[in-house]
Amino acid sequence: MTPVESAWEYEEQIINGDIKACDALIAQCKRNKKDKKRKKFDFEFNEKIANAVCDFFPAFLKHSIGRHQGQPFELLPFQKWILCQLFGWQKKDGSGRRFNKTYITVARKNGKSTFVAGLAMFMSGFDLNPVTKQPESVAQILLAATKLEQSRKVIFAECSRMRQQSPMIKNACDLKNNQITFNHNGGHIMCVASDKPLDGFNSSMTVIDELHSFSNTDSQRQFVDTLKTGSGARSQPIAFYITTAGSDKSLLWKEQHGYAKDVAKGTVKDDSFLPVVYEIEVDKGLDPLCEDNWIMSNPGLGETVSLEYLREQALPATRDRQSLRRFQRYHANFLVSSTESAFDIDEWDACEGELSDWSTADACCFGLDLGGRDDLAAYAAVARFPVNDEDDEGRPVYRYEIQTWQCIVKDTQRDLNEEPFSSFIEDGWLEVVSHPVKHIEEGVEHHMLEYKAEEIACDPYNASRSIERFDELGMNVITFSQSATHFHEPISELLAAIRDGRVTHEGDPLLRWCVRNAVTESDRFERLRFNKKESDDKIDPVIAMTMAFHRCSLAFSDHGGWDFI
Repeated sequence: MTPVESAWEYEEQIINGDIKACDALIAQCKRNKKDKKRKKFDFEFNEKIANAVCDFFPAFLKHSIGRHQGQPFELLPFQKWILCQLFGWQKKDGSGRRFNKTYITVARKNGKSTFVAGLAMFMSGFDLNPVTKQPESVAQILLAATKLEQSRKVIFAECSRMRQQSPMIKNACDLKNNQITFNHNGGHIMCVASDKPLDGFNSSMTVIDELHSFSNTDSQRQFVDTLKTGSGARSQPIAFYITTAGSDKSLLWKEQHGYAKDVAKGTVKDDSFLPVVYEIEVDKGLDPLCEDNWIMSNPGLGETVSLEYLREQALPATRDRQSLRRFQRYHANFLVSSTESAFDIDEWDACEGELSDWSTADACCFGLDLGGRDDLAAYAAVARFPVNDEDDEGRPVYRYEIQTWQCIVKDTQRDLNEEPFSSFIEDGWLEVVSHPVKHIEEGVEHHMLEYKAEEIACDPYNASRSIERFDELGMNVITFSQSATHFHEPISELLAAIRDGRVTHEGDPLLRWCVRNAVTESDRFERLRFNKKESDDKIDPVIAMTMAFHRCSLAFSDHGGWDFI
């Protein structure tokens, strides 16, 4: 079959349900099929051009990495389908292509960077100007990302490797100063980023890589908008948005993703926009861990991404909510919430039990979170006990026991006669005091001496006086700010220990209430931290517990004494 015949066969398989797909992809296939039959239309499909562009890939390009390294770049059916639409649809007046914008979202490991790198090579050296019928003069290809280093190390790096693999391409262009330039037309590929000044340009093709990583700040929004509008002198420019799914905080991505779906489904009419959406529709009840659904977000399944690889990625997701979240985003290619409940309350309840004699503990650490001066304050102690076992890497395995102490200022704005606080106070889990900071400091000093603890971790917010006092008492004080950098590892390790049943607590109902309240949020690097603002109510004991747990997990024993890594 010709590339066009292969593309349209793929399209029919999507429409007929032979290949499982999301609603947006099915809608775009139907839209394209309908357009091919339209009589009164400003565009026509040029099969010769579509075939020629697709044939360029195996004729001139070779794979540079992976199991196909050194072999001709044979396009997959879904890649042919995209290219045939992009380049086959032409304006009837001969002035250029129909589509000048495209949005492509696909799961990780489906070859999107390699595909776009090959397209960048074509556009810079071989794309024909519709008027002159010659390669576009000084074609300018911009590879854009949030950081210049990122823009250079992914798509541009693949362009460089492709150049090295193909003698014909290598002889036709030079690589110098992080720019690939073709000798016959001056066409070039260069990198730009939102963290560097953007000089004047006139792009033939702009690639905005990983759109989800762009924030909604004025500077980054302006950067993206400038890239979209910086090709006015070109007769047939193309702007590419290429990305995996984002979170609900990825506002630029959400806008473009929603727009793409609306265009595909006909809610918005935009004949210049090509939407390509591969995702597992989790919001419609589809299971992201079901193997039958993986083709929906992984059109390269069996070629660029293996079934075995996805199974490996899915395995931890069956028992770990954080891993499930990552799988949903990167492999089901579906939006995730930036915040979610931190703990599984059933797993937490299963950890309730009697505490041991802490004089036999291997290590003991404290954590302190004073919170707001007019509300709840807490400190926590965590003791560690060896379980005479080793993990897969030969490291000792430990179990942990937790205690927390909480107090609240007497003149708080809360009504302490209402539940749940009235019960917490009546049952002795919460003390009402006039001077909470002083009360906490005295409690910490007493219990650290009782348990022979040598270290306390403190959130420095509102705790400078307490930190100074602990220093004067000779305690080892570790400041522990509530950033994702500091909290991701502690939260992940604590959740794993709870899930594995290696945590014991005494069933403190106030601590349980705070555990239910706790919400985590993730940054763009998928690092976790607690989000006090989004949590249902107070979580100070949880933060104190997490800090104490982490420091305790880092202690190591030596002949009965202990120190910290």
